[in-house]
Amino acid sequence: MIFILLVIILYSVPFIWVLWSFINVKNNKREKVKWKYPILLFLLLILLSIIGNVYLSSTYTIPFLQTSMESMIWLIVAAVFLGIIALINVFVTLSLRNKNVSKQFHNPRVIWKLIGGMALF
Repeated sequence: MIFILLVIILYSVPFIWVLWSFINVKNNKREKVKWKYPILLFLLLILLSIIGNVYLSSTYTIPFLQTSMESMIWLIVAAVFLGIIALINVFVTLSLRNKNVSKQFHNPRVIWKLIGGMALF
């Protein structure tokens, strides 16, 4: 479990770096978004991951790609997560229907688009 947490944190670093750069541009601390180095870091991490997977696959006969059972669990977890978000959106939309709430506070169409985008990803 610790290994998975470290991998998630390691692969999040380039995205956090780009997000930080976007925030600095928005706050006028920087003129342009720095995206070249985070992309290079991300590509380096992918290359190291492929090298590690090839080594583990050849040395310990660990499958290079996911098995069908792992893929099915992955899809079920993602579907449950998106279903929970959809249910929360339905309940919040129904509870705020009679109140004049601004679209900045709750916009159900954006939530449905987000759920659809995450489902396609």
